[in-house]
Amino acid sequence: MAAETGKILYSLAGAAEILIVLILISRYIYLEPVFDTRRKWALFWGIFLFGQTALFLTVGTDGDLAVFWPLAVFGGYTSAVRDRHRARGFFLFLPVTGFLIAPASLLFGIPYVLTGVRVSDMGNSELLLDLLIWGLLLLALWKSREARRRFRAEAAHRRLGRWERNLLHGTGLFLLAIGVMIAGGEELPVSEEAARGFTLLASVAAVLLEVSVTALVQQGNRRSYYQYMADLNRSYLRAELKHFQARRESDTRLRMFRHDIRNHLLCIRELADRGNYSGLSGYIGELEGRLEMADTSLHCGNDIGDAILNEKNMLAVQRGIEIRLDGRLPSPLPVDAADICALFANALDNALEAQPHGGWVRVRIRQQGQMLSLVFENPAGNARADIPLGHTEKEDGEEHGFGLLNMEWTARKYQGTLRREILEPPDGGQGERIYRLEILLFLPAENRA
Repeated sequence: MAAETGKILYSLAGAAEILIVLILISRYIYLEPVFDTRRKWALFWGIFLFGQTALFLTVGTDGDLAVFWPLAVFGGYTSAVRDRHRARGFFLFLPVTGFLIAPASLLFGIPYVLTGVRVSDMGNSELLLDLLIWGLLLLALWKSREARRRFRAEAAHRRLGRWERNLLHGTGLFLLAIGVMIAGGEELPVSEEAARGFTLLASVAAVLLEVSVTALVQQGNRRSYYQYMADLNRSYLRAELKHFQARRESDTRLRMFRHDIRNHLLCIRELADRGNYSGLSGYIGELEGRLEMADTSLHCGNDIGDAILNEKNMLAVQRGIEIRLDGRLPSPLPVDAADICALFANALDNALEAQPHGGWVRVRIRQQGQMLSLVFENPAGNARADIPLGHTEKEDGEEHGFGLLNMEWTARKYQGTLRREILEPPDGGQGERIYRLEILLFLPAENRA
């Protein structure tokens, strides 16, 4: 009984090992999404372990259903984490399994090439190889902390093109076929030496092919991330330049106003001495208007936020749109400059594009403890709030749809959320529909204002 229990536990560890590697391949090679909460992960692993254990107890550890259970669970996983093409995602297990088999065939094929004996016939050798694989997984997890952090920073902006995905699919299926041939190499109608030579050459070729294709695809889709960062920096520099120009014009108008203030005071005194109070009121009103024109810039308490707000405000004025700002960002603000730029620039761009014929945008900033709330509102028109992130209703869809996706990724970076909704007129009235975008960020406790 103890031996049977030990065999089941060992087989469970092996099945979990396969599933983990499949998930890692789908994440870091195919750039597939993952579950975003611990509760979902716990439910996923609970379903897998329960089903795998039940199959081991009913059909045995060598039964076909038990062997293919990790693949079926992985297919369900890829379907569950996707926002679209869920049915197609289920069959991703086929090429991904090919990417798993290539290095496994080399690892398990080397002993056969050297000794002529399969690992499964070597007693404890299979256990040692499994321990080696688990050791490599744990070592990679420990040593790749910085690489995983960098990947998370890039993941929201990296996309697989159609040719890249098709290349991965074709390579994975080819590797799967090669793996099946390697597994049955000893049954080929050739001598044992030829079978061992075929196993060695096929295993090495499969691994080299996998590494080459993966490197090619990674290099290609990483360009989109660098392009995004270049565009973001260009946007920030452009905003800084326009902010500086607007500030300089504002300062010039203010200096001109101050230069004439003595003459204005003389005029005010003259009107007061004559008792011309209506003229005095009109004159003061005109001066107030000039003073307001002398400083029309928006101030949110952060240099980067100010630069973006004022750049967009200049565009808004040209389109007849009024930007209203309520609140200030905390200082110091423990949010990266690129993230502030991404949030304000994308939110304001979307709000301005939604109003080609004039309107308004309301920006509200609130902080409570560690929680920072950014709310952007504008007339909704016929807009919808249920469009999936990464999608767009614009005709040139290839060039749009990433703004909300980038903002959501930035919110998640700070353990926050992004929420979109349409506020309908109360009681079904004829009032204005309002599009509301709310971003919540949780600031580090040691740095909050």
